[in-house]
Amino acid sequence: MTNNMVVPRHPPHKHKTGGGCMDENIKPAKVIKSGNTTIQIFTPPPMSAEESERRINEFYNAAWALWDSFSTEEKLKINAEYGSE
Repeated sequence: MTNNMVVPRHPPHKHKTGGGCMDENIKPAKVIKSGNTTIQIFTPPPMSAEESERRINEFYNAAWALWDSFSTEEKLKINAEYGSE
């Protein structure tokens, strides 16, 4: 079986059911409760401007990799639906 992910995940993501951060020592910056749903918001660790820029570029590159994976027909359809000039 071939892995056709646009942006491979290395190491693979490990989802933890039941919420919470993967590192139990990190506390959420804010907790919001609505009915039976609890949302925990975590702030990123302190980092240099260079590290912040590197992470932003990773998101940017992943978004373009996703866009480039679409066929021309799909891109035109998306642009027609959501694009503006």
